[in-house]
Amino acid sequence: MFELTRDGLALLTEVAPGIDIERDIIAQMGFKPIIAATPRLMDERIFRDSPMGLRDLLLRLDLSERFSYDAEKISSLSILKGTKSLT
Repeated sequence: MFELTRDGLALLTEVAPGIDIERDIIAQMGFKPIIAATPRLMDERIFRDSPMGLRDLLLRLDLSERFSYDAEKISSLSILKGTKSLT
């Protein structure tokens, strides 16, 4: 995943399982993107044909873990039983 920043194109915090960043991404580009830290692996369930089981996973979270707010991007995420909200 990439993000256009003030300093240029940056490789974000996630990369798909099985991807070699140098061989599969950077070697295919005409320039080197900004890499601030080693990206973590994306959840491999995203790439499967079977259900991910997110409903059960998210509803097991403690109420304090169901909310997040990003002041810089002015966005929030809340996960409540039967509803979801992303603003």
